[in-house]
Amino acid sequence: MVKDDIILTNGEFIIDHEAKDWLDQVCGTIKDAVGDHPTMCMYPYRKDGCDYLAMDFDESAGNVTGRRPNGFSLTIAIAPYGKCELELPKVCCRELVPTIRDGLDAITIAGILATRLSAAVFFNLDSAEP
Repeated sequence: MVKDDIILTNGEFIIDHEAKDWLDQVCGTIKDAVGDHPTMCMYPYRKDGCDYLAMDFDESAGNVTGRRPNGFSLTIAIAPYGKCELELPKVCCRELVPTIRDGLDAITIAGILATRLSAAVFFNLDSAEP
C-alpha cells in the first residue's frame, strides 16, 4: 500500500518506489495468469461519480488448446480526492481493483503493462458501462 498523497508517475514512467514494486508484482501475476503476449482490452467508464479504467487480459489465441482461456482483470478506480490503495495480488488472484488519484497515472500504468507484457491492445468502448 502506498501513501495517499503521492503522484505515481511523471507521465512516462513510475516514479514512486512502492508503486514500482506493486507494478512488478502485478505484471508477474498477469503473466502467471495469461502467459506471454496476451490480449489487453481497455475501456474507460464512469459509475457513481467515479472514473475507472478497466483492463481485461486474456491469453492470446495461440495459447488456447481447446480449453477455456485464462484471464485477468485490472480495474483502476480514479478518485482524485480518495486514498491511493495499491493492493498486492494474492496467489491465484484473477482480479484487482486498485485506487489511484490521477488519470494520467492510470494511462501510464496501462502503457507500462502493455509494453512489459507485449500485449496486443484493443479499446472496447462499446462494452463500457453507462
